[in-house]
Amino acid sequence: MARAVTIAERTRIIEALQSGMSRNEAARTFDRGSSTISRIAREAGIVFDRAQTKVATAAKQADNRARRTDLNRKLLDRAHDLVDSMDEPFLATHFGGKDNTFAEQLLDRPTDTAIRNLMVAVGIAVQRSLELEKIDMPDDAQGGLQRLVDVIGAMREEPKEAKP
Repeated sequence: MARAVTIAERTRIIEALQSGMSRNEAARTFDRGSSTISRIAREAGIVFDRAQTKVATAAKQADNRARRTDLNRKLLDRAHDLVDSMDEPFLATHFGGKDNTFAEQLLDRPTDTAIRNLMVAVGIAVQRSLELEKIDMPDDAQGGLQRLVDVIGAMREEPKEAKP
């Protein structure tokens, strides 16, 4: 059972709230639930200023947009590097066998399997990049972007055999 709030504690909570302490900060300071602090504030006629919360929320959203932009740039940079690596020498490695040996061989270019894997990775990176951009786009611009995402997704699929 929760312990009762004493008159002295209620007075200290009200004074703290009137001096600008937030509800959550008061809950932590006085080791009380936020609903208890809200009830005490309501009974005392104290209304919490939501403007500060709106400003903090807007700042957090702006920070998240900046982080998504940075992540998007890194994804595209990595995709670009992967495409470039398709024309470079390729170090093929193998580990295993009955003697658990490691072997490597430098090839002039990646194997067909390696190129296919690189293409899949590039396709995924580009698709995720477009999805990140879509998050911060106005709703009216998202239709065209979705069509582009669909086209790139179709490009990643296995080619279908032609019917005779």
